[in-house]
Amino acid sequence: MTSTRINGRLRLAMVGGGEGAYIGGIHRYASRLDDQYELVAGAFDIAAEKGRAFAGSVGVASDRAYGSYLELIEGERTRADKQTSFQSVRQTTRIFRSQRH
Repeated sequence: MTSTRINGRLRLAMVGGGEGAYIGGIHRYASRLDDQYELVAGAFDIAAEKGRAFAGSVGVASDRAYGSYLELIEGERTRADKQTSFQSVRQTTRIFRSQRH
């Protein structure tokens, strides 16, 4: 996967890690420690509207705040500026199984 840098930073998309997800905040904080990443997109909560509302609080533009990881993948893959992504969720949440098409 190729990534485009924004002001010298890799662009980052996050799945999970929204409001109340302690580890999500840790991942966002850690990604900024060396100033190499910029959070630009995300699907932050299994409850779509809650996740979209949270996105603004971490500086993600509303057009890049998604209701699900599938929406995020579809919305971001057609963009000219590619993303680096990782997943951050509560330990009690089940991860969706990945499927290749």
